[in-house]
Order: sequence, then C-alpha cells, then structure tokens
Amino acid sequence: MTTNYPSIYIDKQRKLDQLVKRIKPLKEIYFDMEVDNMYHYGTTISLIQLLVDETAYLIDVISDINLKGLLAALKPKLIVVHGSDFDLRMLHQKFDFAPSHIFDTMIAAQLAGKKAFGLAALVEQYFNVKLDKKYQRADWSIRPISEEMLYYAAKDTFFLPELKENLSRELSDLGRLSWQQEWCDHLIEVAQYYQKPDKETVWRIKGSHRFSSRQLNVLKEVWNWRDQQAKENNKPVHKIFNTKAMLHMISLIPSNQGKYITWEKLPLKTQSVLKTSLLETIIHAEKIPPENWPKRIKSTSHKTSSPDPKVVTILKETRDKIARKLNLPASLLASKDSIGHFAQLAKRSPKNINNGTSLMNWQKALLSKPWIEALSSK
Repeated sequence: MTTNYPSIYIDKQRKLDQLVKRIKPLKEIYFDMEVDNMYHYGTTISLIQLLVDETAYLIDVISDINLKGLLAALKPKLIVVHGSDFDLRMLHQKFDFAPSHIFDTMIAAQLAGKKAFGLAALVEQYFNVKLDKKYQRADWSIRPISEEMLYYAAKDTFFLPELKENLSRELSDLGRLSWQQEWCDHLIEVAQYYQKPDKETVWRIKGSHRFSSRQLNVLKEVWNWRDQQAKENNKPVHKIFNTKAMLHMISLIPSNQGKYITWEKLPLKTQSVLKTSLLETIIHAEKIPPENWPKRIKSTSHKTSSPDPKVVTILKETRDKIARKLNLPASLLASKDSIGHFAQLAKRSPKNINNGTSLMNWQKALLSKPWIEALSSK
C-alpha cells in the first residue's frame, strides 16, 4: 500500500524488523498514532506512524506483529510529536513504554505564544498547507485501511521536522527552550502515574455523590452490567447506556428502601434489545440486603480549608500581569487549582509559596517572587 507521500505500510514482522534496523542509528524520530476509542470497547492503538528519512512508515498495530524490538529502538531517541499527552498515556498503558525524550510541537507552539496551536493551524501558518482532518474521528480498526486513510495518516508526520526546527528557533530566541524541555519531561513522568481502575470505586462517577446508599447500590450494579454488555458486544460503553441518562434514571429511584418502584415506568433510554437485561439487573440490585449496599462517602472538604479569596485575587492578578507581558495565556503560567494551592500555602506567611509543588520550575521562577512581593505589600 502506498500514499501520495512516500510511505510504507507495515503489517508483517519481517518489514518491521527491517525498519528497526534503520531506526537504530538515528537520533530523532517523528511520531504520530491513530487510536480507536469511539467504535469499540476500550481504547486500541490501531496505527503508529513514524517518519524516517523522509518516508512515513505506517505500522499496523492490530496485525500480528511484535512491537518489542521497535519500542526498544525508540526508547533512547528524541521523539518529535504533536500533542503527546494522550499518546504517552496510551503507550504506557498498552505497552508499558515511555520514551526517554520528547519534543512536543504543541507545547512548543503554546510557549512561543501561538494563539492557535493545533497541528492543522500551525501547518497552515508555517507552510500554507491546509490539512484535511476528516479522518480524525474515523474508525481506525477497519481493515483493510483505505488508501485515503493511509494518505491522511502519513501526511501529518511530514511537517513535524520543519515545524520542530521553526519552533525551536523561536523558543531559543525567547529564552524558553528550557521551559519546553521541562514540560516535555513532566509529560513523560505524569503519563506513568496510571493505575488500573479499582473495581470497587470506578463506578463512583461525577454526580453520584448526591445519591443515597440505595441509589448507589443500583448504580454499582448497572455500571457493572453496562461494562459487561459493552465488552460482550465490543461497543463503547456510551453506546450501551449513555452516562447522563444512567445518572438520571438512578436519580428517580426513591432514596428509601420501603417505597415500591415500578421499574418498567422509568425512562430507560437504552436499546430495546438490552432493556430486559437492564431491568433484570435493577431488580437483582433491589434484592441485595441493605447492609451490603455501598456507603455514601462524606466530603472531606471544609469551609475553613478554603483559600482566602483576597489572596486568590492577588495571586491571579499578579499572574495575569506577567502573562500579558510574556504574551502567554494566563492559565499556562498557573491554573486555577494551582493558584488555590499557593493561596493555601500563603495563609501563614507569603514566603511559604516557595514550598509549593504544583508548578514546574520555570513557572515558579516567573511567579514565586512577584507573588511574595504582592502579598507582602498588602
């Protein structure tokens, strides 16, 4: 299979082994990948694209090939990628792989002060080329992959080398290359924090904190039912039962055990073929003894632990002033949560800000002293 850009489609081990040999002497590799997380159960890495010596190698991850040698060859390289956050997490979760070094062109664009930092926007800005993103949400598990989809997959990687050079030069002129490197190192580190979901708590989703123990019991059983149905039918969980609709259904359940429920009258917005099975799950949940129902988790937050609004305002205004001077989005310097964290530290003394851990070194270097000075002058 070929595309209009020089490319080689790899679905055989022999071809992959040949690519590994070509990669070993190189210092930089240009990387992209396509995943399927919208059409089937779970998330699957379907295709990995590597630009090597001006040829895009399209590696069919779903095919019967072993990626161990490839990943070992990639490990010490500088991986140039656009928007690495999701890719790094998936590579760690699926293959226990983490690169040693990356250069994320999206992060570089943000630090260079670009207002639009998506790959399509940058390619148009630097190269006057419009990328067609119509396959961004395509089903990449379909085999054989169409020629048009292969063309799409290959094309993006060809702009990464020059994009990296342009952005590196701009960051160097601005004195921000070290910021870029620290942020990229941070992304690699954070991606490895992943822990498998705890079956006993994964169903406690946003919005469930308001439910009674009875409602939580039904939610837990329905959650597990939905996951099992999605797995058996190889479909995303939201195509089995939408989360918003599920929470709405649970909210209609009387919180006290004694009240009778006519389940068939509840607005169960799911596929009719699954409705009977869902109703059986709900009825089964109602038969579970109350002493075995999940307990409500009380909030550990207290009003007394809230940061001083005046301190938050001072930190925010100081951050915003520095961001404007640097022509950067304020949230890039410190998020709302980070400001809350530092406001808490400053309760006893502004100098405690130096002990904060929610910012990278380059962010702290920009903000700590101005924050302390602003707070001390009030």
